[in-house]
Amino acid sequence: MSIYLYVKTHNKTGLKYLGYTSNKDPYNYKGSGVYWTNHIKKYGYDVTTEIIKEFDSKYEIKKWGLYYSRLWNVVKSKEWANLKEEQGDGGRQSKEVRKRISIAGKGRIPWNKGKQIWSPQDRVKIGERNRERGNQSKETVAKRVTKNVGKKRTEEQKKNIGAAQKGKIVSQKAKENMSKAAKKRGFNGYGYKKGNVPHNAKSYKIKDKITNQIFEILSLRNWCIENGLSYGSVWSAFNNKKVYKNYMLIDEF
Repeated sequence: MSIYLYVKTHNKTGLKYLGYTSNKDPYNYKGSGVYWTNHIKKYGYDVTTEIIKEFDSKYEIKKWGLYYSRLWNVVKSKEWANLKEEQGDGGRQSKEVRKRISIAGKGRIPWNKGKQIWSPQDRVKIGERNRERGNQSKETVAKRVTKNVGKKRTEEQKKNIGAAQKGKIVSQKAKENMSKAAKKRGFNGYGYKKGNVPHNAKSYKIKDKITNQIFEILSLRNWCIENGLSYGSVWSAFNNKKVYKNYMLIDEF
């Protein structure tokens, strides 16, 4: 499957748009940017399309999309309709970009204005399904958790998640709500009690470097709580093969 990185130029207004598509005919593909699509609705699709590069994977799109986005400064330049750098994914818009989207959308009639999307009967059915989903048994929850145990994210996925979180501001109220939810949820819905171990807990062999004592534990989080240690700090140290205070990880099984 070919993926095209293109530049579209409006013949009447001169406005440009940098984008990508896997459409078989990129010349007839109109583009998907919010500001750009509003522009062609207003002035018509009288556009010249230039194919910059053709790729086989989205990784190359991200690499070259970012290169040309920064080379031409497509976000800040008034010559371009792009509201964010082109990198083959949604990304997170800045405050300035969100303001531009708001301005571009003013006066536009929402697609669902005056329309009844769901009938009263549909709403009742949706409500029943949601209630059933919220009343799942511990066995069902455990099966869903077990299904994901052992799955590891790739380095690329980790980088993408990290990039998506950068610049994200969480209010104090949101932090408090997340804290309350986490305390209520406990370990996978079971709650923490001394001796109560999560069903998917791992065993660890740890060494005390001061006493040279080696001991086995089940559930690193429980052990940290019971010994007044920071789970996040311990896990980070062990994951990076470092010593936390006087403890070091020997084996995980």
